[in-house]
Amino acid sequence: MSTNTTERRFPVLAMVLLGAAFALAAVVLASFAGGTAQAQVGTEHLAADLRITKAVKPNSVPVGQRQTFVIKVTNERGDTARSVVVTDPLPNVVNFVRASTSRHDPGSCRKSGHTVTCNLGNLKVGGKVTVNIFVRPTKAGRYRNRAYVEHRTAELQSVDNIDGARARAS
Repeated sequence: MSTNTTERRFPVLAMVLLGAAFALAAVVLASFAGGTAQAQVGTEHLAADLRITKAVKPNSVPVGQRQTFVIKVTNERGDTARSVVVTDPLPNVVNFVRASTSRHDPGSCRKSGHTVTCNLGNLKVGGKVTVNIFVRPTKAGRYRNRAYVEHRTAELQSVDNIDGARARAS
């Protein structure tokens, strides 16, 4: 009695596909356990959790005097964050002077229009980078400045990927 090869392969293929579907479902369900998205395939993490904080020093200066926006980026958990970028759209009431990072990588920060962008590279878990953006206010008054961080790795908690600081010029 001969058996068709297609009929013999179908149950094997169906079992492989069913197993893959169960594995995928387990990863998806595990990724939301505890309110986080730490999906893992083997030992490889698929996400990182960056946090950005921003302050201004000094908080108040006379018009034309230098102020520094201090931006700190930390990888809180997960995996190494890949291709980390900080973006800071400067308020129209300041003039950009210069920017630097704690990585001391010349050319990693650039200004285009009124926006400063700093390419920070990869950031391991527990790693921290500080970006200093030096400005001079051109107009008296209060203003707010925000900065954003993003990366190519999936983000575990994006609510802390933006922060701002209030400043004043007199």
